[in-house]
Order: sequence, then structure tokens, then C-alpha cells
Amino acid sequence: MVILESRTKERIHTQKEITERLQAWAAGDEEALDEVINDVYRVLKKLTRRKLRRQSMLATLDPVALVNEVYRYFQQEDNPHAHTQFHSLAAPMIRRILVDVLQKEQIGMRGITVDVSGSPADGLFDHLPMPPVVLLALNNALYKLAQQDPRQCRLVELRCFGGLSLSELANVSGLSMASVKREWQQARQWLTQQLQPGRRLSA
Repeated sequence: MVILESRTKERIHTQKEITERLQAWAAGDEEALDEVINDVYRVLKKLTRRKLRRQSMLATLDPVALVNEVYRYFQQEDNPHAHTQFHSLAAPMIRRILVDVLQKEQIGMRGITVDVSGSPADGLFDHLPMPPVVLLALNNALYKLAQQDPRQCRLVELRCFGGLSLSELANVSGLSMASVKREWQQARQWLTQQLQPGRRLSA
């Protein structure tokens, strides 16, 4: 039996208990979600730090692979509905964790230029591993996008950090497929402009 670590005095859930609650959430029990968010966050954070310790901080990182690994840890059955819901939950978590860890490792945004071959945005749209500086650049761009179009920001976050397909984005957002495609295309074009090679990131 696997016990999740906790720095608080709160009751620690077992892997089996968390799996059961995630399944209940996927079945429509919203209260079950509150009981596992902190545990999912802790596991994501622990996994992220462990992976970063094993490789150079300049190596590429794959947010979607991290989320997939945690999903496989908790889920014992192949449930497309649960998969979509879990990745929707984990996407903002993995974004926050990666940015926090990278900034603590002194890979900050001040004075850094995006300087990689091709457009840094290329990997974002294919769910490819990305250098830390590109992840930080994306995070910075998403803050700006949230100010002008929160819905597009959410779609990008779910796709780039959660790995959701366009059809899954439609299910999660309640938008039609045509609307999702239009919003995604607009957000993609805007991000491509923001993430041009050599563009200086703000502090």
C-alpha cells in the first residue's frame, strides 16, 4: 500500500483512496474532488522535483508527460471521461509547479531572451518537450493572454500543460468544436507572435 507524503497534520490518503475519489469525481461527485486536490498537487510536485534532479536544468521538460505519469499512478482503469477531468484538474497545477521550481533554481525571467532554433512555439502545439526558458516564456505570455481573453488562456493551459485534444477541450469548456478550433487558432497565432526567437521576457 502506497502512502502519500504530507507536511501537514492532515490525514494522509492512500493510493487506493485517492483512486476511488477520482473515480467518484469522474462520475459526478464534486465533493470528492476537494479531498484529493492537495494530494494530487503534492505528488505532482514531488515527481517534478525528482525528474529535475535527475537531469540538467537546461534539459527539455514535458508537462504533459508528467501529468500522464501521475494519472497512471492514480487510475487503474482506462476511463476517457476520468482522463479528461483529471488532466483538466492537473494542468494549472503542473504549470504552477514547473514555474515555481524553475524560478527557485534561478532560471528566472528577468533579462532572459528566447534564443532557440525555430519558433519556441513549435513544441507547444505538438506537446513536445520544451526547454525551461520556453516554459517560462509561455507562462509569462499566458499572464498577458489572461488579461485580454481568459477563455483562450484556459484553453491554452489545458492543451499545453494538460495535453487535452481539441475534442476534449470542447467537452470541458462546453463550447462547440467550431468555437474551440477558432479560439485555439487565434490563441496559437497570438502566442506565436509572443514567443519569437530573441524576444526579451519581462521581469
